[in-house]
Formats: sequence, C-alpha cells, structure tokens
Amino acid sequence: MFILRTTAQTLFDLNSAIKSKIKLQENVEIRLHFKKNGKLFILDEMEDLEEGMTIKVSISTQSQLNSKIENEEKKEISNLKISNQSVFLTHTWVKDELNRDNHGRVGIVNKLLKAQGFKTWFDEDKMVGHIDNMMAKGIDDSEIILVFVTKTYMEKVASEGHDNCKGEFTYATNRNKKMIPIVMEPCMRDTKQWQGPVGIRLGGNLYIDMSETDSENDIKALIEYLKRI
Repeated sequence: MFILRTTAQTLFDLNSAIKSKIKLQENVEIRLHFKKNGKLFILDEMEDLEEGMTIKVSISTQSQLNSKIENEEKKEISNLKISNQSVFLTHTWVKDELNRDNHGRVGIVNKLLKAQGFKTWFDEDKMVGHIDNMMAKGIDDSEIILVFVTKTYMEKVASEGHDNCKGEFTYATNRNKKMIPIVMEPCMRDTKQWQGPVGIRLGGNLYIDMSETDSENDIKALIEYLKRI
C-alpha cells in the first residue's frame, strides 16, 4: 500500500503513475481509495478525481483477494447469527391460493432459522401430547411470534369455532408478544384487505414478503427485521 498525491498529470494518466511505482503481475489487483468531505470512497470513475487529492493505492495478490472475500463471507454469516432467541411459528397447514404446501414452506423457514442459532417452536417439531398446553408453553417461552399470513389463516383466526391458528394468535396477543407478519401469498400483500383480529393487530405493521415461490429460501430480510425489534 502507498499514498499517491494527484497532480494535473495524474489526472490524465493515473494508471501510468501507478505503474511507475510498482511492477504489476497478472495475479495482482489494484484498488484505489480517495477521501472527500472526510469520508473514504472507492475510486471507480476517473471523473471522481480532483487535482491535489490524496489517493490510497491498495495492492492485493489473487490469493490475498480470495482470502479477503472468504473472510468477508464468514463475517456476513456470523453477523446474521443471533443465538438464544426463541421464536414461535404460527401458520396454517392448508395449501395457499397457488396450491403450494404452506406448511412445507414454513418448515423451510424454520430449518433456516435453527441453522442461524434460533430456538424455534414449530408444530412439526414440538407439538406432541396435550396440544393446547404445548402451544401455550411454546408461546410463553418465545420472545417473538412469526405470523405466516394467508387468507385461510386470517379466516381461521376470525372464525367462531375452535381452531389451533385462532388459539395461537389469540393467546399470543393476550400475552402481548411481539409479532412479525410474514405474507405467504400474493393476495395478502395489501394490508387493507386484512380483516378480523389479524387486520386489527397486524394491519398497520411492516411485513416480510414471502409470497413469491422459493422466497422462503432467503431469510436475510427476516433476520434483519428480528435484529431491529
């Protein structure tokens, strides 16, 4: 790494000025940085240059570059992980408007969350024995409730009779649990269409959109949301 002070000449031929400092090889990469208004920027375009500007020249071999990329990827994964948080996943097993397996899609989110260090309550994993007791325990032991919203789920929560979705949602709201809505089908993207308890409790909230097929395989937005609440 070295510092280069720009002059009128280097504004026209910066590459030549750099090459006069070092002998380049095929596996060497050069990165240029400059400061403006006290902030550091990567130099991408020549028009960013101004005479008298201080340029920091970073030189990396390909092996160093590959190592840096690998470390950045590991850091990104590490930053995503949040250990010891517990979440409850409430959803319906009924297929959605596109005839997709809603339970299977939620199950993928559950597995990805567990891989990131979350403790999850998902009825395929822990809902054995007395179902009401298990649901109540799962909600009580969870810091956050993930509500996977479909039209059928919304209707179940608003129904008059006994329903597990209704029981989970009602108990979670009565316990003042933090709730994150996750939209699972296109028809539920417009929160103005949310009715009943789901509309009352969550209609004004920001939601995570997993309505597109295969969107359940990417939980980065969900994890960023979880970090903020």
